[in-house]
Amino acid sequence: DRACDDDDDDDAGNGNGHNRIDPSRLDRGVPSAPASSSSPPLHYACFGVFDGHGGKDAARYCSKEIETHILDAIPSSSSSSSSSPPQSPVKGISGKGVKNSCGEGADEGDGGIGDAPDEGLDALEGFISGLGTRGFRDGFQSCDCEWKALVGKHGKSGTTATVAIVAGWEIIVASVGDTLAYFSTGSKGKGDAPHQILRVSGNHRVDDNAAEQRRVIQSGGKIGKAEFEGKAVGPKRIWPGGLAMARTIGDIEAGAIASSDPEVCQLSIPHSGGRLVIASDGLWDAVTAKQAFSAIKTVSSPSTAAQKLVKASVKVLGKNRDDITVIVVDVMPPKQSVPEDDTVPPVKQHFVRFLNERPYDRWKVWNRYVWHYAKQDIA
Repeated sequence: DRACDDDDDDDAGNGNGHNRIDPSRLDRGVPSAPASSSSPPLHYACFGVFDGHGGKDAARYCSKEIETHILDAIPSSSSSSSSSPPQSPVKGISGKGVKNSCGEGADEGDGGIGDAPDEGLDALEGFISGLGTRGFRDGFQSCDCEWKALVGKHGKSGTTATVAIVAGWEIIVASVGDTLAYFSTGSKGKGDAPHQILRVSGNHRVDDNAAEQRRVIQSGGKIGKAEFEGKAVGPKRIWPGGLAMARTIGDIEAGAIASSDPEVCQLSIPHSGGRLVIASDGLWDAVTAKQAFSAIKTVSSPSTAAQKLVKASVKVLGKNRDDITVIVVDVMPPKQSVPEDDTVPPVKQHFVRFLNERPYDRWKVWNRYVWHYAKQDIA
């Protein structure tokens, strides 16, 4: 669920899905194609936080439009034979700036371990692969171009963007700016890797990212602090633009120096589930990820957990606090546990794969294995 501090903030949060998700049930909902089509249903849940600067407009626009840009950018051959995008099967969380969607449907096909993947599995794998290869990167850049075209030279606002999509047993996250996302793998289950807190987003704050500083300089920009009365003050910034982060959406004054090309990563969800926290820098400037998850480890409600994190930030930073937006999502384990025997693929997948660096397909082994048991669970 989403919580925020300051009614006049420049942040926006978007959740197209429950704040409690069972991955085994993400294929129950509105089919991705018309009833007359033979294409299988394909579903996902989408969450995002957008921290605006220079005004609210860019953040609000992205919270409403970026999901469509992402879906439109997925190659048609990746998601399914249908030209219609997949739709979310789960009820939308309530809150300012949040889109709601719901639906009911039925699982299609049957299959067992060792069987050829069915249409539903093919569509799921294509959708996930399409997000990683083209959907997120082209979608973010398309959203950036459209926003700049709409506002012209008079629109100076910009925004960070961190968007997470849960599909099958994968979480794929794309981000520009310093709105960070972390995933906690929760309690250790039999055969699982030890509990981990994993950063599943990029961090493009100039002070924290030497690689981004090099990219800006190579692109013809400059790195330096702002000046006040002849003295350098505050964090390092990119020039032109004067932004404290090197990647954003919007920010026309920064030109091409501020890239809208997102950092994309993918994480296989452990069968014990876990908790995802996406938050603006108003939270992470106050607490570490370890402190954040420790504060909410006994809080079962995602909504209450989000509110508790906001209060923790306010307590630490006081009057010096920034706008704060927090989304907490619990990914629940399936009712029917995946068998733990010698046939189970090794669970070595609780680490983040940054897709900008190299392609990675081993996640399919785990998803194909649990697909069979997920279908049994929802039958």
